[in-house]
Amino acid sequence: MEHVVESYRWHVAAVVGLALVLPPSLIPAAAEPGGGRHEIPDTGPARAQASERDTVDLRILGVNDLHGNLEPLREGDRAVGGVAYLDAHLDGQERAYPGRAIRVHAGDMVGASPLVSGRYRDEPTVRAMNEMGFDVGTLGNHEFDEGGEEMLRLLNGGGGEGGGPADGRFLGADFPYVSANVQYRGSGETVLPPYAVVERDGVRVGFIGATTEDTPLGLMPEAAEPFRFTGIAGAVNRQATALEAEGVEAIIVLAHAGGTPGGAGEAPRGEIFEETARMSDEVDAVISGHTHNIIDARVGGKVVVQAGEYGEAFSVVDLRIDRRSGEVVRAEGEVLPTLSDAVRPDRALNALVERYGESVAPVSDRTVANAAGGVSRRATPAGESAMGDLVADGQRAYAGADLAFVNTPGLREDLPSGPTTYGELFAVHPFGDDLVRIEMTGDAVLRVLEQQHAGGRRRILG
Repeated sequence: MEHVVESYRWHVAAVVGLALVLPPSLIPAAAEPGGGRHEIPDTGPARAQASERDTVDLRILGVNDLHGNLEPLREGDRAVGGVAYLDAHLDGQERAYPGRAIRVHAGDMVGASPLVSGRYRDEPTVRAMNEMGFDVGTLGNHEFDEGGEEMLRLLNGGGGEGGGPADGRFLGADFPYVSANVQYRGSGETVLPPYAVVERDGVRVGFIGATTEDTPLGLMPEAAEPFRFTGIAGAVNRQATALEAEGVEAIIVLAHAGGTPGGAGEAPRGEIFEETARMSDEVDAVISGHTHNIIDARVGGKVVVQAGEYGEAFSVVDLRIDRRSGEVVRAEGEVLPTLSDAVRPDRALNALVERYGESVAPVSDRTVANAAGGVSRRATPAGESAMGDLVADGQRAYAGADLAFVNTPGLREDLPSGPTTYGELFAVHPFGDDLVRIEMTGDAVLRVLEQQHAGGRRRILG
């Protein structure tokens, strides 16, 4: 039994999040067997027209952590992001490398999504990715939010979208997903093929997928239980050896694992830097995600990039490859902003987003409150924020509890002053989680609060 402080038992609302309840997962399609590879034929100019140059230049265009943000967002007085504008930027980058560009993503393209995608089980985002022409992607932790069956349904298709405006049956992603370190707990087999090979202008590039080992920490136990997330570097190195055995020398890792880029005298730190340092020399570059940071760095000679969040930026990795050996002789990376006023949006994607936006508008645009002032997630040195206080107070009142614990990484947006819509509130906490009321002793509450500051962490507000 817990030690009772002053013989008082606290009623606590242990909160993971509140959001619109979405339909349950339907029967999933079967996963592609793990342990193999997925090879994508050359879709550029005919192989017969390949140049006899000693080297070939390729451009890898990367996106990460879109989280279903199909529409542009505001950054100050400018609009950024939006998939129609992001696609136009990627098209512009490809024009300098005709037939020699590859589009990839590093996970969390869905999950924690605004209503325009989340209300329709993120099918709009998968349709948008197909329209954007991705060649290969990997799994983020949020692809597992609704469990493995729903993750596989989004990849393989099946089920319905619950009244959405799209025509035709949902067919899933039309490009391969790869994952080298996510296994079925029972069999030890990888859930997806560990890598894919993409060919451009007569040279082949291998892409290995990986997902943060911390994924189970952010999932409900039943969503995480079927899977094992193994060490990234070890899994990558095994697959890099397999690729080399096939004669593939240019190797890129798509890793949904992040870190802090450092600066002002501070060294970069975090999982992606630690894991990249342990990767073999066969790996040439790492396109990362998860921490929503701008990263443009090198670790042991390897390019490491991450393009922020929500499609507000994209990464560019330029490779020069020796045509005879297949080895990368030069790799350069950078991260560029997705400024919406700098391009014309892609018409097909613009129409897709408008169609879903119009469908969800009666729910999303409904005014439900009025904010006397803006509510920010900016935290004090103690880890407290106005948004955290607002959410904790609301959930405590709803649960009839004495305290409420709020997961601060689950707070995704600020609120502006003035009329507040349901869509704006949904975007603050866009998860289909449950509000749970439990009993805790005072001693247990104290230990939970102390844990939040262990190692410099500030993970909850109470």
